[in-house]
Amino acid sequence: MSVSKAQSAKTTTSTEDPVISPSEEEIHPLVYEQRCSDLWMALIVFRCINALFVSTFFQPDEYFQSLEPAWQMAFGPQSGAWITWEWQHQLRSSLHPALFAAIYWIGDKSLDMISCFPQFRAMILSVLPNFAQALFAGAGDYYTWQLAERIYGKGSNAGWAAVLMTVFSPWQWFCSTRTFSNCMEMTLTIAALNYWPWEVSIDLTPVPDVKLIDTKKKTATSSSPTKTDVFQSAESSSSPSPASQTASTSANGHSHRINGSTSTSTKTSPSSTAATTGTTT
Repeated sequence: MSVSKAQSAKTTTSTEDPVISPSEEEIHPLVYEQRCSDLWMALIVFRCINALFVSTFFQPDEYFQSLEPAWQMAFGPQSGAWITWEWQHQLRSSLHPALFAAIYWIGDKSLDMISCFPQFRAMILSVLPNFAQALFAGAGDYYTWQLAERIYGKGSNAGWAAVLMTVFSPWQWFCSTRTFSNCMEMTLTIAALNYWPWEVSIDLTPVPDVKLIDTKKKTATSSSPTKTDVFQSAESSSSPSPASQTASTSANGHSHRINGSTSTSTKTSPSSTAATTGTTT
């Protein structure tokens, strides 16, 4: 009786207090919201520091496809901007440079209000586009984490691994805060993948497994031979039948008889040999 009571107590305690792994624990909405806010601020600060440390030249498109047209849009044709031939023939869209043109214009008007030195004004205007792109780079890192959280679950290790990989990527450090249109395209694509209604665009109707198993069994029984058939075919191909054995035996005997007759016919007796020698003499 005591053993049965102990077993029943164990079963009740196991059912009442299940072991839940950290990845399966539900996160409180307020805690998760605060976590998202903290991570967002940390990523923005990190990318702003990244923008300050990147001061090298990579490709001409960083300037001639974004900053130079934006400078002309903000300060006019006589501002000294270098405009390449595709802008003169209107072969590119002006949406991406228009963003930096608005930043240039707002920054210039704000600096005019405080009447700062021209050197300070030039320095601020030169780094404003990189800080704007740092916001987009931080948003790209954040939505990468959000997309991994949506796929693998909130608080999963895969989400943290995804954000760590994009933060500590040397290529992201070198290129994400530059004023390329491709950098903004990357951020917009990741955000679109995160907000895309996958439940509507993907058919989530489950397929019954019984029909699949039945069809597999039918095809397997109809196409593949059984084990006995395989061995029978192998034995039949390897061992000859009794009729073939009899035919081969009779054929061998007949050949032996033929060979014997030919051998006896070719043998000559001593008398015939002597007769032939006598005639020759």
